[in-house]
Amino acid sequence: MDFYPSISDELLKLSLAYAKQHTTISEEDVETIMHSRKTLLFDKDETWVKRGDSPMFDVAMGCYDGAEVCELVGLYILHKLTSAFPDGNIGLYRDDGLAIFKNINTRSGDNVRKKFSEILGNVGLKITVQSNLKVVNYLDVTLNLTTGKYYPSTLRPLLGKFQHRLAQEYQGCPVTRTSSTRPLRYTTIPSNPAVTRRRSGMTKTRTKETKQTDQET
Repeated sequence: MDFYPSISDELLKLSLAYAKQHTTISEEDVETIMHSRKTLLFDKDETWVKRGDSPMFDVAMGCYDGAEVCELVGLYILHKLTSAFPDGNIGLYRDDGLAIFKNINTRSGDNVRKKFSEILGNVGLKITVQSNLKVVNYLDVTLNLTTGKYYPSTLRPLLGKFQHRLAQEYQGCPVTRTSSTRPLRYTTIPSNPAVTRRRSGMTKTRTKETKQTDQET
């Protein structure tokens, strides 16, 4: 997934035009938002810009402004996807999406994946789409469609895929890895009230698979 860097000035303009249909956005607001996308990197006496048609346009990760732009673009993407699939249950959080379709076979699921990729590709986004999954790790929760259960995921994403979201909550949590190819897992979870409430609140039922997963970590 390469969501933030894939947002272009054209896609942001389309998202703003869509948002104008639902709320008041002045031209001054648009100008301010677009101007704030101009980014320069200075290294000693040299100035660096991005490659491409809009070298000064950038949606930065790790800042409130970049997150707001990401969510605005996300609303436009949801509009495109839900218009194409009105029977689907589609959600999006920043750069992570999840969709549920009932009573479709494997072939139909793969066709949905291809259509998703086409819609997202048409707006210039480089996003990986997977289909026909029964169990997914979404953010920090494991969801199981077969059993109808959900519980905290013990997977620690590599290379900061979700790390910017979880770092504050699980800061200082030791991790272990059994091989160079397996993902990192939390060996312990900090025992503070905020984390405890979150983990218990997002657990429907503690089952054998949950206990086994905890024991493995």
